Amino acid sequence: MANRSLDYIPFNSLQKDPKGELQHIVEGTFLASSGFILRLNPDSPLWYRTAPESSSQPAQMCITARAEAPYNAGRKEDDAYFDIDFTLFAGEDLRAAYIIMANHLQGGAGGIQRPPREPEEHMYAYPIWEITAGRSREFAEAADLTTANVKKFADHLKKEGQRHNVLLLDAWWALPTDYMVMNDDEKLHDFVHLNELLNPASGKGYDYRLHLAVTPYVPVGSPFAKMNPAFLLQDGLRSGSTFVIREGPQMNHSLVDFSNPKAARWFLDKLSYFQKTYKMASFVFEPVTVTDDNVKYADRLVRDVPALYSTTYAQIASQLQGGSMAIVKEARDNQGLPLFVNMAPRVSDWTDPRGIKSLIPTALALSLAGYSFIVPDLVGGRLPGPSRSLIPDAELYTRWAQATALMPAMQFATPPWYYNETISDAVEAAITLHTTTFKELMKRLVTERVKGDGSPIMRPMWWADPEDPKLYEAGVVDTQFLFGEKGTGKQLHLVAPILVQGATERMVYLPNGKWFQQQGAENAPLARELQGGREYRVSADLNNLLFFKLQI
Repeated sequence: MANRSLDYIPFNSLQKDPKGELQHIVEGTFLASSGFILRLNPDSPLWYRTAPESSSQPAQMCITARAEAPYNAGRKEDDAYFDIDFTLFAGEDLRAAYIIMANHLQGGAGGIQRPPREPEEHMYAYPIWEITAGRSREFAEAADLTTANVKKFADHLKKEGQRHNVLLLDAWWALPTDYMVMNDDEKLHDFVHLNELLNPASGKGYDYRLHLAVTPYVPVGSPFAKMNPAFLLQDGLRSGSTFVIREGPQMNHSLVDFSNPKAARWFLDKLSYFQKTYKMASFVFEPVTVTDDNVKYADRLVRDVPALYSTTYAQIASQLQGGSMAIVKEARDNQGLPLFVNMAPRVSDWTDPRGIKSLIPTALALSLAGYSFIVPDLVGGRLPGPSRSLIPDAELYTRWAQATALMPAMQFATPPWYYNETISDAVEAAITLHTTTFKELMKRLVTERVKGDGSPIMRPMWWADPEDPKLYEAGVVDTQFLFGEKGTGKQLHLVAPILVQGATERMVYLPNGKWFQQQGAENAPLARELQGGREYRVSADLNNLLFFKLQI
């Protein structure tokens, strides 16, 4: 970045902005409340920076294009500058402009593509449980990560009335000294038997799906790396050498070069083998970060725009049997794939910029970027907060679960029974809401997303009335959201979770219309009727999720 100001960040590279909301999702879509949407050409070597508001100017975002590292810096100086190619959409309001963009050439140049088919219902209808160490009593230590303990955990879920779940097995399944090799100790890791037991065909009362977490990071000294050196990223400074992407105390790591078609095919075949042999439902694809400039990809286009690596990575996931159940944590221009996209890790904290208050704006940003099938981060946050504990604070855990109950997925690592009965009951109520009201509504919204006008599933407040300036204000647009749609035979819910520690009430702004306040479950008695276009102070103790239903 020799000629580039340090406050510029490469937009289409694999370097991630640590302060960015999306981090592993690279999309050049920018919305203006005046009814304009800007879509940047995803293949340009773009850089951006933000300039905060000052006394002399409003807040600004600056974009430029230049072929400097980490883009292909080997071009002639005359070719180093690029035009910034973009598509501008305009409508009578922001919602109209979005619909135009979603239908532009049916997802052609500049538009947002739609998935060709609907994703697997099991993924959005029931909770996802990540089986990892340090976040529950059952898996307190790495030694506890065995298939026998996974079965005990599944038994506990079934005892709590949760017979339909997704179990996500973290990287403990893999042999650490090789790449994509099952740690197949029959006593500790009998995956075939586990899958057969949890399948509904077993007659044991389970209906679970098992996912494996997979990574493109490869131990450089592993047998796989020695046999397939051309499948890994190459060092741009040393011909014929594997590029070391990160160093470790035991092994250094490189990356599978998915821009190499043979490497991509090997990876896909390996995953297909796992599905056939171990009867896995699907996979979770861990993200990558490349901070060094001296990386040589097999494909020249990826050298020019490294974010194309993310595009290919997600495309591999979609080609699998069960691809509509796959979860990716890395995507770029992949809206046309029926995949679930995992939110970047959030911090287990009330006030951190990436804590609970970032849940709604991050999910809405993903949704408006065209990724409707969102998996929010672990309930309570994946990254430890000030306490450094992996177990979330009880109140934070409860409010986090309530905030995601009407989002397109719920993801846990710490189970509700870890806490006292009050907390456990409140979280289980949020799960029940997700698996009943939400599931039926989500079925219709998924169909509309695939076959309808391209409207996002999770919608910002201004979607209800783009002409109402109040719906764009901080405290409204970033702490409330809409789920559903207005119209005969349809339902529109407004979700306004508590996001402040110790709070049992909050201010809620309702768009125009007649609303009924709900608390707890969908079938709970309706609370007061409220007229929209006004702000209200409403109460919700720790046992209740606060949401509203529009009267049709």
